[in-house]
Amino acid sequence: MGQRMARKISKPKAAGSLMILGVGSFAHSIGKTLADAGASVSTYLTRNYGHYAPTLVGPTFSREAYPSPCPLLQGQGVDCVIPQSIDWAQAPWAGELLRSKMPIFSPTGEAMQIERERDLARRLCADFKIPFPQAYVASNRLEAEKILAQHPEPFVIKNPLCSPTSPVHTILCETVEDTRAWLRQVNYAEGCSSRNTSAARRPGISCW
Repeated sequence: MGQRMARKISKPKAAGSLMILGVGSFAHSIGKTLADAGASVSTYLTRNYGHYAPTLVGPTFSREAYPSPCPLLQGQGVDCVIPQSIDWAQAPWAGELLRSKMPIFSPTGEAMQIERERDLARRLCADFKIPFPQAYVASNRLEAEKILAQHPEPFVIKNPLCSPTSPVHTILCETVEDTRAWLRQVNYAEGCSSRNTSAARRPGISCW
């Protein structure tokens, strides 16, 4: 009998060294996806919770032990940084990270408005004649309820500015009654924005 040839199994090619900025399931899910694709993954833990999940896909570094991730980048041979939240841009080390010229999978500078300002998409679509759901703006709950009375349809309610610490997270209303009830419950400290589910930024609540 002829000798059976051993079958060659090709290993996935290394996809570089990547450092995630984040915590919890978000950091874990992107980390696992990248690790499965052959990347070397590490995580800089940006908050004081959700530390366990990222350890399942690679080394982690706490902000208590490392006040800035920047010294780690060269030591770990990192090729690209992947933030899981836009709050990295307000960290004390943000300027240092930008000056390092390290590739960052995130908009920076004025381009951060794409992530931060929900109304920017509406304005861009208007400028380029792209259909976009109707938007309304109100400065408080009473004005919002007047708009709802004029346009009795369900809305998605959010803050005008996207922030991980915003008091209002996405609220998907399925009926007019849902919308009316939530408008009485939400925290208006930073205003909120809503988009008409069936279909100009200023302080307060903007209904889109």
